[in-house]
Amino acid sequence: MTDFNQLVDARIADMARRRFGEDLQIGTVAPELGLYWIIGADRPEDAVLLGEAPWHTSRSIAALAANFSSLGVNSGNATIVSVVQKIFVINATAGVQTYKLGGVQSPQADTSSKVASRDLRRLSVSSQAFSRQQAADQLPSVAAFPVPANSVLQIDLIESEWMTIGGVLSLVLQSGVVNQEVTAYFWGRERSLRPEEMKLD
Repeated sequence: MTDFNQLVDARIADMARRRFGEDLQIGTVAPELGLYWIIGADRPEDAVLLGEAPWHTSRSIAALAANFSSLGVNSGNATIVSVVQKIFVINATAGVQTYKLGGVQSPQADTSSKVASRDLRRLSVSSQAFSRQQAADQLPSVAAFPVPANSVLQIDLIESEWMTIGGVLSLVLQSGVVNQEVTAYFWGRERSLRPEEMKLD
């Protein structure tokens, strides 16, 4: 087996040095260790070693007559990519409610706040959550989905994680009809964009 090529993925090499020491020579690490730990384990607690910060937020917005209610998440910074991994949509009412989930370019926000880091080693995060009430449907071409009364719908985005950069594109969870409240929990992670990712052809 050939030595590990440090130029193939500087991110992995940097993570290994942080984990095992600054004087580590990647090419001398046993292949089994690299395959098991770097590729196979990739544990959540190693996220900060990869330059990623896991985050969480929850928001609720009340119903407003003749208005669609929505919650959204974006990275809040043009140099940060934020990835939404999981959403809990909560219907605490006595009837079925409908929702829409999709992307909105340059959305408007009535209120916003930073999300909370899930790793106390890295408290500063850029991602933000926001809420919005407006008469126009932000997702007119998106089909609504129902959530039964007094229940929680878990949406795992493992196969289709949603990426947001700055305020250009946001993930929005909106009421399917006007005059409906929206409550949700969001989980994700964020990291700085690498120079080669700043502009893509």
